[in-house]
Amino acid sequence: MDGGIYSHQTAVVEEEVEGEDGDPVIKKKTTGGDPDCFKFFLERAWQLAARDRAVGMVMSSGLHNAHGCTGLRRLLMQHSRWKAIAKFDNEMRVFPGVHNQFKFDLVVFERGGPTKEVDAAFLTRETEQALQKFRNHRSYLRITSSDVRRLSPQTLTLFEFRSQQDVDLVQKAYRLHPTFGEGLMPRLGLRYRCEFHMGNMVYLFRTRDWLRRHGCVPEPGEQWRAADAEWYRSRGYVERPIAKWYALFEGNRVTAYNLPWPVKSAKNIPESDLDDFEIRLVLPNGRRFFGKAPDDGGHPTVFVPADEIQARDLPVYIPAAKQLNSFTISACLRPLDVLLPLIEGKWIYAFNHRAYAYVSGGGSWVVTRPTDDTEGDLVPHYFLARLDSEVRAACGRGMKVGFRDVSSSSNERTIVAAAIPCHVPCNHKTPTFAAESPNDEHIPAVTAWLSSMVNDYVTRITGGSTTLGAMKNRPAPCEPLLELQGITELVSPLVKHWNLATAGESAGPRNSQPEQLRAQLDAVMSELLELTPHTYAFVLSGFPLLDRDQPPLPHDYRIRPTNKGIDRRPISFITRDMALLTYFDYLAGRLEIKPDPERVKQICPDGVPEPPTDIVEFFAQAGVDIGGRTEHAVAATGPYRNLRQRVAKARELGAVAYVPTIDRRRATFVERAAAAGGLTLEEGVLTPEMAAHVLRGKVDREAKWQRAMEFWEATPASELDRQSGAD
Repeated sequence: MDGGIYSHQTAVVEEEVEGEDGDPVIKKKTTGGDPDCFKFFLERAWQLAARDRAVGMVMSSGLHNAHGCTGLRRLLMQHSRWKAIAKFDNEMRVFPGVHNQFKFDLVVFERGGPTKEVDAAFLTRETEQALQKFRNHRSYLRITSSDVRRLSPQTLTLFEFRSQQDVDLVQKAYRLHPTFGEGLMPRLGLRYRCEFHMGNMVYLFRTRDWLRRHGCVPEPGEQWRAADAEWYRSRGYVERPIAKWYALFEGNRVTAYNLPWPVKSAKNIPESDLDDFEIRLVLPNGRRFFGKAPDDGGHPTVFVPADEIQARDLPVYIPAAKQLNSFTISACLRPLDVLLPLIEGKWIYAFNHRAYAYVSGGGSWVVTRPTDDTEGDLVPHYFLARLDSEVRAACGRGMKVGFRDVSSSSNERTIVAAAIPCHVPCNHKTPTFAAESPNDEHIPAVTAWLSSMVNDYVTRITGGSTTLGAMKNRPAPCEPLLELQGITELVSPLVKHWNLATAGESAGPRNSQPEQLRAQLDAVMSELLELTPHTYAFVLSGFPLLDRDQPPLPHDYRIRPTNKGIDRRPISFITRDMALLTYFDYLAGRLEIKPDPERVKQICPDGVPEPPTDIVEFFAQAGVDIGGRTEHAVAATGPYRNLRQRVAKARELGAVAYVPTIDRRRATFVERAAAAGGLTLEEGVLTPEMAAHVLRGKVDREAKWQRAMEFWEATPASELDRQSGAD
């Protein structure tokens, strides 16, 4: 609402968003959303309060983080002394007559400001007694106004930190390193792009069935190649010239253009500048078209299927365009052109741009499967002609970093990034960072940072947003990361292997122990933020959904409170344990890659300790209950408590770290199809060979769980207690 007595219901913010050409642009946006009574009541209470007088209110949750409350947060931060905010839910029936899923904010402020710091607590499943004494609660923290402005300069969002440890970690990260947008991006010349929109540019995407019908044949690396020109001419395809550069005249006025030189205005394009534009067409209504073919050595024309010709078709093809003014541009094929796989966010996982393969489906329900270690090719849903891809995707044989744009702080992992060959196109939900120069030697290091546990954790506790503005505003090591000795050697076995097949080469077997490389990379990144082993343990406890498919150690449970009571289910902690053990070994200099001695002194001034023999006690010192002792426990740990022993025994049972959990709904469909021998070409992509991979994976997982359960039942807890004590 603008005007009237309520002037803080809306606010104008600047956001960096995707432009029409895929490049980022800054746009102003008015926040506010639909009118809410609690927002009116809050501003009215501020108006009625005398200067230096306090106001306390209970309202619907959203004041601390809702985009539409930006104006009110600015009011409280700049024109008030915001004393306290406590977010709580109704799970414990604080308000008996209200549904248990409702959430609330308790707010206290004094008129007259500005705010210097806010007492805050973000509570879950707590009673009214916790609210009355929230400053004594384990979740109590103090947030300074400078922290709020640093983390969210436009909207002043108060992020839901778990405890003061979260605040301290974020403050330390910003103190040690610049933001990603101020450090790594300009230092390496990284350019952000959203390449191909799944809605607006769907006319460019081709399925396998369409390619087969139009003479294309598959090649290694899961790319296809169009037939030669004679094949299309003999079958009645309509031939049209390609115009990469063009100008469309209506009379003497240019109405559309794309020229290979900078143009300030269409008025500054005389016909004399287009003398070398060999394509000259006279169009209806007195319009004239001047075009120039690409000089890439490919065929100068394309062929349009006769049944896809439209009445308003432009008799020339403009790469990646759907229409030109009132003219349409039909789907076509360039003779002998390569059809490249389209990368979607659902195919990638950390470092691996082909971690998942397309099986069937479309739209919001696409069935995928994890790829087998012996599989080399990317198996996408759609393909894109190289002629069209080069318009928006980077060229060359280098690498770029792509990441999932659709994510959440409650997912198994929030930041999912992979190194992708530059020439392979990505959809708009897999934005990329590519170096403007041909030198991409630092792309593996950037991928390692984005994929690290510590960066993921900072992302989770600061809202989980993967927008460009949010990512640019988060801290990231710059010079220390680029100066690391041996980082490329750690990343390259992961990135190079997973990128071979897309370049048309044979991938061969994957690295036999990629989880160890991942753990070492996480250790290196944690050292750059100078995390103590206890702080790193605290960070690792923030990923409760990892390893759900891995065989668990005896009597290890994940604990999660629900409306029906405490949910206890067996779970493996192999990623957490291996990452923590590797960090101890890395700091102690027991690995090939060595830490910085001065940084190690900062982290462990009394010397690097040995890995804990009782991780329950160690995590308790870090502020995390994994012993199942208190109501705030996140896990219950069985008798295996020696960290090194836990990792060895878990690996003996077949547990593998850093492996994403399988989506059981989709996996069930795939396993049934595999048991039937696969899918037909019309049904999807699951060949008999792929089906065999799926069934082998299922048998292997079930065998591991069977062995783990037999070991669980055969080893009493009391006996293992004595064994652990002996260790």
